[in-house]
Amino acid sequence: PYSVIHVHWPVPQAVFGFAARRLCKARLVLTFYGADVSLARKFPWLRSVLRRMVAGADAVTAISRHTGSLVREMTGVEPVVIPYGVRW
Repeated sequence: PYSVIHVHWPVPQAVFGFAARRLCKARLVLTFYGADVSLARKFPWLRSVLRRMVAGADAVTAISRHTGSLVREMTGVEPVVIPYGVRW
């Protein structure tokens, strides 16, 4: 039994995350890296999909403040920022 499903790169992997969450009755965490949000900005039909994914997740994180602000602008949800990489 799993308690948490953690999806990196929600576009497109969140589909599998939601399926796994349903099967395992686990919580779902989505982590955005930036390229996934860029895809949704490039293809307008992905924006509504992204909003539904974020609304259905138990937690949303982003790897930087910049990526977090893009997620917030597109979805209205403020992700938790967990810095990825080197800190200067």
